[in-house]
Amino acid sequence: MLSGGLGGGITAATEADDYLIYDSSAGALYYDANGNTGAAPVQIATLAARRGLR
Repeated sequence: MLSGGLGGGITAATEADDYLIYDSSAGALYYDANGNTGAAPVQIATLAARRGLR
């Protein structure tokens, strides 16, 4: 599930159920195993096209 607040510069979960985070300004896709609690997210991919997700 992607965060409803996606946008440029988003690099951290904002809710407990945010596991995938997309930073559209960098094209970075992150996985956060525990949502917005505890450890930082881990970048798992860089998307070259950097298109907005729907």
